[in-house]
Amino acid sequence: MAEAHAEKSLNLVFMGTPAFAADILQSLLDAPDVRVAACWTQPDKVAGRGKKLTPSPVKQLALQRGIPVFQPASLRSPEAQAEAVPLLKSFEPDFLVVAAYGMILPQAVLDVPKFAPVNVHTSLLPRYRGAAPVQRALMDGLEETGVSIMRMEAGLDTGPVYAQQTVSCLGENQGTLFVKLAKASGPLLLETLRAVAEGRAVEHPQDEALASYASKVTKQEGWIAFDRPAVQVEAMLRGLTPDPGAHVLFRLEDGREMSCILEQAELCAMPETLAAGEIWASRKKLVIGCAEGALSIRGIRPSGKKSMDQSAFINGLRLDLGQGRRIGGIAEEPAGR
Repeated sequence: MAEAHAEKSLNLVFMGTPAFAADILQSLLDAPDVRVAACWTQPDKVAGRGKKLTPSPVKQLALQRGIPVFQPASLRSPEAQAEAVPLLKSFEPDFLVVAAYGMILPQAVLDVPKFAPVNVHTSLLPRYRGAAPVQRALMDGLEETGVSIMRMEAGLDTGPVYAQQTVSCLGENQGTLFVKLAKASGPLLLETLRAVAEGRAVEHPQDEALASYASKVTKQEGWIAFDRPAVQVEAMLRGLTPDPGAHVLFRLEDGREMSCILEQAELCAMPETLAAGEIWASRKKLVIGCAEGALSIRGIRPSGKKSMDQSAFINGLRLDLGQGRRIGGIAEEPAGR
């Protein structure tokens, strides 16, 4: 019986890097009819205050499970492909499964698997192709996005789609939405792999007329501007949290400047009108004015300190606030940051 089961197992090579990809890998490892023969992930990167080389979440999980890990710096050059392709073929994969790998795969790599190279993409394709679909969907204020399981081809997320599932964005930030998308992706991916292997999968070509692109979020975009409606600022904040973070520079009435990351905010009504970027505080409430409306800051992390709620932050300012008053404003992004 064990031999019969092994013959039916799907043999995979997995390619991915961040925590989202590790969640997908875990779902594959939990499946009784799947064997993950090897993992490809990005090279270790310097991270944290100690500036230590840190392995990706996918590498950490793979090593815990005794799975071989490979970390090429690139697969673009003929020399890199000459090394990678025979190695990939040696594992005789039925599928390449790719989830947030962060590296472009050449056609020579895509041609390796018996059945297909399959990608888990975190949008409802053809919308939000590219590097940052989750961040862009949130920053654009979408109420829902989703996950697409697609067959990879040389174009950027242009291949036919096997399956999709919609996921709500409401109340989510980038970090929590990735978790929801990973939970939705696991079962959808497994069913797709089985359907392809059994010849019952249906490929749906993407409509190019509906395509949009989600470019990587730049460092500049991490600085929050308040010269827009509060609903848009709140959406930007959720899309930037936790990475790269929603940065602001507080300029207080006493001349102090404080660099902070806003981690949570909500729309609020104010008894008085605040100008865009103007800061109002009481002993328990911290509010920033926007072009339309205002945001109550629920979570904040001052530079060099731990995350805290608004009350703890306000107490640390040591200002005489009375029943609440204006205490300063948000400075423009400092030059050189």
